[in-house]
Amino acid sequence: AAGSVESANFPLLTEPLMDLSTRITKEISQSRRSSCGKFNDMLRQHGADLFAKIDPDLSYTAIDEIPFQMWVDHGEQWMGQFGSFMHKDGVKLSTALGYLTGVKMHLIANNKHLSSTMYDGNWYTALHGNVAKVYMTEAIQTGNSLKDQAVAMTAEDLHSCCSCLLDGAGYTKKTVADRCLLLLQWHLLGRISEMNLLDLKQLSYNTTLCCIVLRELNRSKTSLMQDAVHIFSHRDDWM
Repeated sequence: AAGSVESANFPLLTEPLMDLSTRITKEISQSRRSSCGKFNDMLRQHGADLFAKIDPDLSYTAIDEIPFQMWVDHGEQWMGQFGSFMHKDGVKLSTALGYLTGVKMHLIANNKHLSSTMYDGNWYTALHGNVAKVYMTEAIQTGNSLKDQAVAMTAEDLHSCCSCLLDGAGYTKKTVADRCLLLLQWHLLGRISEMNLLDLKQLSYNTTLCCIVLRELNRSKTSLMQDAVHIFSHRDDWM
């Protein structure tokens, strides 16, 4: 007979809630540093060409060295050239668009007036679109994909992961939670969105099979209900 997770004394995570605001701030800061680092690469490699028509004697190797007024006068051109530089440097499209945004946010954070000068109208949106067109045109011509498709996780891969959790860490609250997460992801085809919609009430513990049972699962893409999914917790049944 199947009972509730609690009645079977199945270990649950009781971790305290985290304050994500600090983590988000750190992630944004790291993203901007990476974006500015790539822009600095362009300055070091192509600075002479960038500043030749302005003043041949200019030599800036870091984004924060460039005076504000020069950003007002030449920033749009530099950002366009930055997009071209990343394309030629082999930066992936999604990363390139992220770097453009990171540089823009860094400039606005350090030069508040840029938000009302350099980024007026639809210029920045058009820049994103133009950079994407360059990448898409090349992808069509070469037949290469714009995205690197991850290799599918095989049953053997899952078996290896389960073995590591069982043999290396033993039967603890964390390993049980990690195994459940792995198997849920396996059965949900990696769809985090579907996992986020799961409720604890949809889970029950089957004492006969020694497993967690996920009752009906709503498939978001097809709007169909999938039959029960068994998440084995016993070593022999699971492996």
